[in-house]
Amino acid sequence: MSEPQRGALPARVVVRSPAWVRFVALPLMLVFWGACAYTFVGFVVTRAGFGDGTPLAATLVGYVLLFFFVAVIPPAAWGIARYRIVLDVVNDRVERRPGNVSVPVSALREIRALPAAVVGRANRGARVQLLDGDGRVAAQLEESMREWPAALGVVREWARRDPSLVEGDYSRERLLGADA
Repeated sequence: MSEPQRGALPARVVVRSPAWVRFVALPLMLVFWGACAYTFVGFVVTRAGFGDGTPLAATLVGYVLLFFFVAVIPPAAWGIARYRIVLDVVNDRVERRPGNVSVPVSALREIRALPAAVVGRANRGARVQLLDGDGRVAAQLEESMREWPAALGVVREWARRDPSLVEGDYSRERLLGADA
């Protein structure tokens, strides 16, 4: 886990989806959606299948897949475009969208640090989870996020203010340091 942040604590940290997702993946999703929508509408309007020799089952599967992509890509793109986690130091509040989660720090049940791990064949960096009063993850911050140092500084400040939120030896060591 990163070293403590030096300098003044930011008043507000906003974590958004990575830039490559917004500037590469979103346009690719929109192009793919346009192609699927054009094909689906063309098939419905002309009442054509996928070809004269195509079996009925394959044609139905094709229609279902096209409809699935046409229906699923816009909400997924909207979710990526709206994704953000806001750590508001001034109002002591955690907000996450989509999901419209807004939790005051006083209502958090736990701040949990998780070590870096290998998941399947992929390396997963260190993470910090903020759990709400019901034990659900209100927000998860990951080491791969560009805003990680500032966000970690804010979470450490909240943990320092209320050490009872930090449970477990690993979390205490990582978030409270020598104070644990």
